[in-house]
Amino acid sequence: MIFSMILSVALLSQTPGTGGRLYYNLRNLKTIKGVVVAVHDSTWPLTMDVVSGKDTLEVLLGPPFGVSWLPAKGDSVEVYGSVSGRVMIAGWVTDKVSGKKLVLRDSNGFPVWRGHGYKQRRGRRGRR
Repeated sequence: MIFSMILSVALLSQTPGTGGRLYYNLRNLKTIKGVVVAVHDSTWPLTMDVVSGKDTLEVLLGPPFGVSWLPAKGDSVEVYGSVSGRVMIAGWVTDKVSGKKLVLRDSNGFPVWRGHGYKQRRGRRGRR
């Protein structure tokens, strides 16, 4: 009885159709402009909260080793990425205060940090 209650709560808390996971969807790309109200640099992935108009979006940036710098709280930013509800997976972030641009994904939606600097292996067990 208790197990079935726990299982039903876990299943209901997942995002419909994704198994609880968010994906970078090339069909839902959007650009938002707003102000950073919080930067969460102790989480995995790194996130920040951006207020755009009346909406507050949680912007997922990436792992700490894939992000070279973070905008500061109060900075005006422009973020391009995939939106799902109130969550956005960033493709790139431009800080309007410093003029810096943080590129997180390529034009196909793949993370720029993939491979961690190692050569991508092809074939089975890295054979070419």
